[in-house]
Amino acid sequence: MEGVGRTQTTRFMVPMLGFRHSDLGEGFINAYLSKIDDNYVIYFVFYSISEGLDATIKHNPYFLDSFSTDKLDYYVFDIPSEYENDFNLILEGKYSKIDNDLKTIILKNTLTPSYYRHKPTRQTTKIYGILYKTDVFRHYLEKKLNADIDPDNELWEMFDIDEETIDIDELENAFELEK
Repeated sequence: MEGVGRTQTTRFMVPMLGFRHSDLGEGFINAYLSKIDDNYVIYFVFYSISEGLDATIKHNPYFLDSFSTDKLDYYVFDIPSEYENDFNLILEGKYSKIDNDLKTIILKNTLTPSYYRHKPTRQTTKIYGILYKTDVFRHYLEKKLNADIDPDNELWEMFDIDEETIDIDELENAFELEK
């Protein structure tokens, strides 16, 4: 949706569930976190969704529940146990420390096939620079911020749990779209 920036949950955690961002359709707003019984879960939020995508989502092995309001559709997922350590690293803002297999999945699920047809190398992308703390991305940030960045520092903002936690009332008020 135009004007809505992607959450860190969408960027780094949606791929853990096996979804490509491009497969979620134009009605996908974002993914957010919440806690149920002291366990984190991921919420997908849509302002519209096709029956086919609804069925695909509900067949995902990590799918827990769904519900709809007059304005939005919500889907709840468990955090895959095989990514629990990586999940915690992301919460700590240690994006470069996550497992290389998950980094590959994030890249494959974030970059669209058309990207590969038009760009010479994925090593120049922001997401790659974040995951691998590349010199190219660090120099870009240094120039943009007019500041030196220690090569040991992560190259992305800290994970802000308050910004990433779903607030259903706030979302409902922000999206005055009727179904």
